[in-house]
Amino acid sequence: MTYGIPYSFVPGTKAKADEVNANFIDVIERIEATNSNVSNNYEDVITRIDDTNTQLNNKTYGSWVNSYTTIAGDQEVPTTNNIAYNLSNYLPNDGNKYEVIVVASYRTTAQSGKVINVDLRSDIITSNVCVGRVRTYTNNSAYGSGCAIMPIGTGRKLYMAANTSNNAGGNFSLLLVAYKKIV
Repeated sequence: MTYGIPYSFVPGTKAKADEVNANFIDVIERIEATNSNVSNNYEDVITRIDDTNTQLNNKTYGSWVNSYTTIAGDQEVPTTNNIAYNLSNYLPNDGNKYEVIVVASYRTTAQSGKVINVDLRSDIITSNVCVGRVRTYTNNSAYGSGCAIMPIGTGRKLYMAANTSNNAGGNFSLLLVAYKKIV
């Protein structure tokens, strides 16, 4: 930002002390005004942070509630990629969103080279989250498991996608370990 100073001086001419002092006073006043603006901006930022923290602290967040509920028990790995599980029977019907801890276990058939990927998504996280992958390297079943913390919206839906290669086949189970209110 450019600004004019009260007095300009020409090389080779004498400067008057009161004009030089007036220029210094003008510079000092501008510095003080800038410092005041910085201080006001800083105080505004602090106030906004405090307001945000107050809003967050006023929200009611729950504690983890143990569930250990089977959502899907030893089911055949599907050929479709979208199996919807309605968690309404497992979560409180209070219009809030929840986080759930889900554990998946799975096994392939006993044929070498078979692969199962188990992915989860919800009505909040709409892209697949890989919970686990298993591949059969010998002619024996391969076992795997994995877990995820997934946010669940008011629609109470959890979706499982079991992607298989080489017609892997096999079985899987889903267990709801715990849940907690987030909004």
